[in-house]
Amino acid sequence: APPPSRAVALIDAGNDPTATALRAQLQADGRRLQEVALVLLTCGLRAQRAGAAAFAAAQVYVGGDDLELAREQRAPAAPWPRLQQRLRRRPPRVAVHALLPGTRLCLGVLPIDVVGLPGVTAGSLGYVAAGVAFVGDSLRLSPPGWRLWDWPHTADRRSNALALHRLRRHSFTTLADASFGAVRRPVDL
Repeated sequence: APPPSRAVALIDAGNDPTATALRAQLQADGRRLQEVALVLLTCGLRAQRAGAAAFAAAQVYVGGDDLELAREQRAPAAPWPRLQQRLRRRPPRVAVHALLPGTRLCLGVLPIDVVGLPGVTAGSLGYVAAGVAFVGDSLRLSPPGWRLWDWPHTADRRSNALALHRLRRHSFTTLADASFGAVRRPVDL
């Protein structure tokens, strides 16, 4: 295992099973693959976890309600993710462990808070660390603000909207999603 001061956590592993872009970015940042200690998935969909196998030394975590989805034991509930899952090739298998909302992980001295954000999938999670809330596909950033995904992207928009109250309780200045990048925390969130 890498020394805690050099350990890296990835939020999602991308949809490329070889993780080419992630590997290149790690190298550009002067990091090695072996320094990736955690892969924290925002949901169990292939688009978020396909590259996880490239980080053999890492522990891979997903929300408990998405464990079967991440292990390919059930299909996504929402129509758009279900179609994407059918169109994407099955990625290499990796050991995936369940993570519960409300958990606090530590990467060295960096605390990472786990926030349940169900909606896109039942077990969707967000992670808050170092002033950034990583929300995966639970929110869609559309500067200057954000919005929830609508059908056919989400399985349960009502649960997703209610889950945002959990996110509001955390301190962060930047909001980062899986598709559009990062914005300063919107005043209405």
